[in-house]
Amino acid sequence: YYVGREGEAEAPLWAAGLWDSWEGTEGAVESFTIMTRDAAPDLAWLHDRQPVLLDAEGLAAWVGEAAEADALAEMRRCARLGAGGLRCHPVSKKMSKASYQEEDACARVTLASRQQRSVAAFFGAKAAPSPAAKEEAPGGKELAAAAAAAA
Repeated sequence: YYVGREGEAEAPLWAAGLWDSWEGTEGAVESFTIMTRDAAPDLAWLHDRQPVLLDAEGLAAWVGEAAEADALAEMRRCARLGAGGLRCHPVSKKMSKASYQEEDACARVTLASRQQRSVAAFFGAKAAPSPAAKEEAPGGKELAAAAAAAA
């Protein structure tokens, strides 16, 4: 699924993250993580976790010159925000590969499950075939004659 800001096709989503560079046994190591939280109720259908998304104030505190305690307080405030203002739509399964970088990466697709009849419709009541259709079916005339003779 593509998740983006409502009404802003190219607007970025800002997520709280941590980055560090340190010396490991085999040289320099750069590490990065995105802060996550329980999914907001309006995104829980998609996944049980979601990134901590920052609003403009949260972004300014998180990457700006704010004191560490203030930045953490802003991140906590943003972690309590709902997922309001976001939109979601299904995208190609090709997006499961990080190497897929084509222009249609965010293009909306119709899920196969929406193109097919539902299971309920498949097993639901069907109209009874007409007597003419019964006779046209393979062996239908013989079955109709046998039923008439038995009656």
